[in-house]
Amino acid sequence: MKHNIPTTEELESNEALVGQTIARFKVEYRESDNQKDLFTLHHVRYASKIYMDGELLIEADYQCNPDACGLPEGKDIIRSVAEDADTYTQYGDMADFLEDFGYCDNAASVRAGMKAYEGCKRAHETISKNGASGSDIRNFLDFCENEGIDIEIETNELD
Repeated sequence: MKHNIPTTEELESNEALVGQTIARFKVEYRESDNQKDLFTLHHVRYASKIYMDGELLIEADYQCNPDACGLPEGKDIIRSVAEDADTYTQYGDMADFLEDFGYCDNAASVRAGMKAYEGCKRAHETISKNGASGSDIRNFLDFCENEGIDIEIETNELD
């Protein structure tokens, strides 16, 4: 199934389309068993599933600091995955990715950068395979934020 996201022009001309598009997403998450290699000591890794139009779009890890930000919100999980997918599209070349994101200092940072690059690639390939686009999703979220539209995505914490 192709999961088309409306363009900015379509959203601007049809207010109801914004709410309809938001309603097409659903997110489920649980605290991951894998709590290694976190961004900081205060971060927690969550295993998440993003659904669109009732179909699984992607399973992905998401990290946040719940003490500072609270529990994950669906829009934040979706944005994180969409940005990863879109980043891969912008940096199809691993060497450029490593250089631009500062992963060239030493062997350990190169390995970390390669892992990050592969995560972006996986997000892009999975979302694309399932008929969506990271850049389209990101553009939709940006539109909502720029217009001051509250994005309430159905989000369920799993046990």
